[in-house]
Amino acid sequence: MNLFLLLFLACSRDADDPPNAGADPDGPLRVALFTDPHVIASDYVCCESPGIDTESITQTNARLEGTRDRLHALSPRPEHVFIDGDIFHQNYKWDALEDYETRETSAGNAAALLETFQIPVDLTWGNHDYEVPEFSRDFSHALFDRLFGRAPYTSVTLGGWKFVLANTMLGRTWDPEDPAFDTGMGSFGREQLAWIDAELSEGLPTFVFFHHPLYVVDKAEDPDGVIPGIETLIERHRATIQAIFVGHTHRWIDLSDVYGLPYYVVAATRYDSDNFWLLDLARDGSSWTIPDFDKAIWGTVEADSWAYDGAP
Repeated sequence: MNLFLLLFLACSRDADDPPNAGADPDGPLRVALFTDPHVIASDYVCCESPGIDTESITQTNARLEGTRDRLHALSPRPEHVFIDGDIFHQNYKWDALEDYETRETSAGNAAALLETFQIPVDLTWGNHDYEVPEFSRDFSHALFDRLFGRAPYTSVTLGGWKFVLANTMLGRTWDPEDPAFDTGMGSFGREQLAWIDAELSEGLPTFVFFHHPLYVVDKAEDPDGVIPGIETLIERHRATIQAIFVGHTHRWIDLSDVYGLPYYVVAATRYDSDNFWLLDLARDGSSWTIPDFDKAIWGTVEADSWAYDGAP
């Protein structure tokens, strides 16, 4: 078994695993969330758009390490981490899956970095984690399974709370054979929309994660179906959905007033290691807060440094 596979098997944890040593079993259930680390490999080919995009991409690996170190320093330490897509960047080069295990790649580097987290990690996938149409979605899914041990979408239940980790690359806009093909837009697909509906129908208070903000999501992707699009599910399950968190745009944006429920675009760790939030959740499922909500510098790619109680 090769090194990268061993790393990812070590990183893949069941949500029912015991809390890490820094957790407080008598306090709130604490989880952390961040997005868009965009880990690269040493053969990254420059450049991004001018300015901070190109500067930031050369710092992504170090900034993910910085986020990890900040989370490890917290007391109580989070019991789970959720990452909202674009885990790696400029990854796809070869047609054989074995090459991604035996050569340095951005996915492999992300694997090694995530393995160093002393906290269980779960992922959603972002547009940069695929490369359609050059590489099929099936190829990416096989890579996710082989390296990360992760499905294209999943849910995690912690205590009385559910976390739905959805995928905005599975619908018609990411199907090269569909007339609606446009990878600038996200979409979920009929099968996944039905799955999200079933997950939300269980009635647990639920946080929903997906990569693309709704303003770049196909909202009527299955117009003749029972569930035409994601907005139908949001309306149907408003009492269950506690908040929606997305990435992709890289800047802090509060869209709660637009959609009538807590809905946030989270800025990318690619730009600032402080671009993460905590959720403190009552263990009986009754209430939740974002204790560091005010660290977000809205409309920017940066967060204020935050003085966390109990952190050195």
